[in-house]
Amino acid sequence: MITRRDFIKRTAYTGAAVLMADQFLNPVTAFANIRSTSRTDSGMECILDPLYQMMQHDPYESSKCLDLAELSTLYGRCGNEETGLKVLSEAIITAREIEDRRELASVLSRIADAYYSIGKPGTASDIMSEVLDILYLEIINTDTYAYTDIIFTSRMLDKVGQREKALSWLDEALERRKDDISSDKTVQMIRIRAIGEAYIALGADLKAKKAAKVLQYATYEPLKRIRGMAAIAEGLAERGRSEDARELIAACTALRNNLDEGAQRWTERDISIIHAKLGEWDKAFEIADSSRDEDSYFRIARHAADTGNMEIAKKAAYPALVDLKNDDDRYIFMLSSPEVADLFLSLEDSAQAVRTINRSLSYMDSSNVEECWRVKELSGSAAVLVKMGNEPYALKLLHRAFANVITQRGVIFKNKSLLRIVGVYMDHGIPAGKKEKVLMDRVIAAC
Repeated sequence: MITRRDFIKRTAYTGAAVLMADQFLNPVTAFANIRSTSRTDSGMECILDPLYQMMQHDPYESSKCLDLAELSTLYGRCGNEETGLKVLSEAIITAREIEDRRELASVLSRIADAYYSIGKPGTASDIMSEVLDILYLEIINTDTYAYTDIIFTSRMLDKVGQREKALSWLDEALERRKDDISSDKTVQMIRIRAIGEAYIALGADLKAKKAAKVLQYATYEPLKRIRGMAAIAEGLAERGRSEDARELIAACTALRNNLDEGAQRWTERDISIIHAKLGEWDKAFEIADSSRDEDSYFRIARHAADTGNMEIAKKAAYPALVDLKNDDDRYIFMLSSPEVADLFLSLEDSAQAVRTINRSLSYMDSSNVEECWRVKELSGSAAVLVKMGNEPYALKLLHRAFANVITQRGVIFKNKSLLRIVGVYMDHGIPAGKKEKVLMDRVIAAC
């Protein structure tokens, strides 16, 4: 494992000036530190610089590190790589204050990804070596290493050229499952599913199938087992392992038949999409039609559109997705309106895309949906509108999203909402101007 001293030294050699006295930096001096960097303003700094200042007020090391890592990549995309590297250096030092080792590993993986994105693959590889050392020490008691972390860490190791080490870690994690001290069987099933999906991401199909078999022959949590097996089968279908995918579908179906009707409905979207990805469209529709589940139709339509099967996509989208059922839970747990609007746009039905957005926004205006979900909906809708060429309407929604951040409680949630909004500006080349500066000033004043 590289030491903290060695890592800081390597980071400094890459040009990322380390903020050595981080614990003594207040938001003003920290801001002055990054602004001292020689750089070219791109216009986005009227949002990014105040956002950096706001992140200094986050009392939680993990969320602060994750937000700083994302912010660094935004600076990099603006052409201000040196500023991005300074922000990453601060994230590294802040991460060292995290006491939970598995949480530290999760955060470091995200920081490594940011270094990779900003053009420093060597530094990213060094960090991932440290992550791997931490995880091997913690592998017996893995109950808090989350589903998404397992997949992300494996992909990140592969990205920096450590695929074999990633596979070795996953092998040991799967083998040690019997030593898992967690009493939560749901957590165990979700973790094994994550290992299987990570194998898929690394192209280790037979190992993924082995993980699916562990799920198949477990004796508890049937719903989680079925959904986990289906996720692995979907990955195998995408990779052309048709017979392996069909074998797992058959196993899922056998288990599914023992569930009550309500529980069966939760599995239909997972199984129907596997048939779609195998080209078995009739079977996919048969399952979707049995439940009339919007998500099932959407996933079939999205896959069909992405693979050029436009008539099949239209069959899945119309009429099932034309009038989405709006309720508060949609903005948190369910298929989002911007996703559906984007699908209609890919089907060259911009009028229906706009109707989908407007119906959702109209409902949201009269509901009690929390600000963070409003920001997500407004930002996602704006992204679709930009793709349609309707930038004025998109800007109107983005400015509404800013207004929701102003009234949002808690600097942590404000930061994450702002990162989402900025992402839309940068993904679609929307310039930030005087209006955005005024809105950011109002956000800062509300903190």
